[in-house]
Amino acid sequence: MIDKLRRALALLTLIVFVIPLLSKVYTYVDFKLNQDFIAKVLCINKDKPSTKCEGACYLSQQLKKTEDQESSEFPNSSQRTIEIQLFVAEENSLLPEYLDVMLKAKIACYKQDYAYKHIKKVFHPPQAV
Repeated sequence: MIDKLRRALALLTLIVFVIPLLSKVYTYVDFKLNQDFIAKVLCINKDKPSTKCEGACYLSQQLKKTEDQESSEFPNSSQRTIEIQLFVAEENSLLPEYLDVMLKAKIACYKQDYAYKHIKKVFHPPQAV
């Protein structure tokens, strides 16, 4: 059960990271599947058959749109950094006022009247007969 759950989680993580990378591939595949329609209807240069564009202008527009969309989602995508925080540390774990008082008064961090008494006998509860 746990092994299946781990595999499913690994597959889901892989899909989440790969889908944004496939946006350009999707654009190319969509263009190739609909190239005839794009060349006849959506092409900018359809009135100029001498250019033999066949929808390449539309493809370049779509690729530019996907790049713009990716850059808006991930600013500075050329220098992506991933920061993984392993430990959570409180910045104000010691109160600054307390620290200042201790440093100024030069008071030790432990109690002066603390005493450790070693217990020689360990209490054992009575045994049931």
